[in-house]
Amino acid sequence: MKITLFSIMPKSKLGRISIYSAILFFIFLGIFFFNTHLDIKGGDTFLDNPHLAIPISLVGLSGFLALLSGTFSIFKYKERSIFVYISVLIGAFVCYWIMGEVFTPH
Repeated sequence: MKITLFSIMPKSKLGRISIYSAILFFIFLGIFFFNTHLDIKGGDTFLDNPHLAIPISLVGLSGFLALLSGTFSIFKYKERSIFVYISVLIGAFVCYWIMGEVFTPH
């Protein structure tokens, strides 16, 4: 009887969605950093500068989606992929960052 504790690639559809969301997280983060390098100036509020607001919002959304889909695939489908665990950690970091932005006064 062969027992494998972990695998590299996920076996469930939710596990694959989690990995793709983590990849999108890094793509949108790269777009955000590229736009900050261009030194585009906007207004004083968040939505006055859509070149920065849209990519960073998509970063948060894709990270949160990676957390949700990865967690559901781990608990519902008993997913044991290392990449799914990494994407859940990325999503947990994003949620921690969002909570810090919301609850910490600036």
